[in-house]
Amino acid sequence: MTSISALDVRRLGCAALVLLAAGCRPEAGWAPPPSAPIPPWPGLPEAAARPGDGDAGKGEDEGEQAAPVAGAAPLAGAPSARPPDASAPAVRIEIETPYKLGRRPEPADRAAYQADLLERRRWNDGAIGPTTAAPPGPEGHPDPRVTVSVEQARGPLGARRIERVARRDHWMNAVRCYRLGAYRDRHLHGWTRARLTVGASGKVSRAVLQTSELGDRAVAECLVDRLALLDFPRAARATRALVGIRVAPGDDPLPPPDELLAAGPGELAAGDMLAGAGAGLGGFETCYRAALAYAPQLWGRLCIRFHVDAQGAVDEAFETESRFPDARVKQCVLRAARQLHFARPAGGELRFVVPLRFSTTPIAPAAATE
Repeated sequence: MTSISALDVRRLGCAALVLLAAGCRPEAGWAPPPSAPIPPWPGLPEAAARPGDGDAGKGEDEGEQAAPVAGAAPLAGAPSARPPDASAPAVRIEIETPYKLGRRPEPADRAAYQADLLERRRWNDGAIGPTTAAPPGPEGHPDPRVTVSVEQARGPLGARRIERVARRDHWMNAVRCYRLGAYRDRHLHGWTRARLTVGASGKVSRAVLQTSELGDRAVAECLVDRLALLDFPRAARATRALVGIRVAPGDDPLPPPDELLAAGPGELAAGDMLAGAGAGLGGFETCYRAALAYAPQLWGRLCIRFHVDAQGAVDEAFETESRFPDARVKQCVLRAARQLHFARPAGGELRFVVPLRFSTTPIAPAAATE
């Protein structure tokens, strides 16, 4: 594998565009463009928007858009060198021009805007293609660890029935609550206990926080408040229970709640974003190439939303906008991205997006090319 330096990444932007124009991207048949309507080009007057058109193609967590600029965002990167095994596929990892959160440049005319949007939609979905074995799924236990235990129960439902429903239906609620504090304290863990009253109708009539070992009161209150949303079986009379909920970190961090995402005051040149991301191309390739053993035609787009502090250290790297089709590759790439370091931004911390495109080009055995 040939490493790409920061200077190489800057120089390869135009070369990558030429390679794409020459047809080096995956076969279009692998993932046909979706039939969803195209939002209006941001440069059109509001009255020109078609009925049913949505927002102007913004990512799921992007804020205001910058003024349109000429041309679509270019790509940087190049195919990796021929691997030692000549029968193995060549790997392409391309870095689209990065941008500060909420400032993705839009093409300057409607036709280019529509083409860009359709292309991003196609790449955002990607395709896993034919597989030689079942994809392995994420490594370890990436989600938060949640334990629900009913320690006491008086009434016809009994501890086991209360516990069975709470374990089945409260897990996702607990993860959402944990997310409120886990992005600030990645070691947040402990038991929270609540008194729960379930009426004869099966609805919760009362949920009261008793004690919590968590250092975040908002998370503890959320865990208890969401217990009140559960539905239990009907019974002859009310049941009262003491419910314990333990939350602890999983193997991967959780992103901040969407409503707390902000671009931040800092500024970092696109070239410095490219340089920092380019330093991770070797690790990204290792992640991707491992999946080609069971999904040799896997391809897609993985947009990474970084948060860096005032020194350029990465403290967040999560997928945004895209839906990369292989969970193991996504997890591996994001873990590698969290080890990167960027130049010190001017003005403080910031969030920015680095979109990556993964694809392959088959390489014939050396004997067949002579």
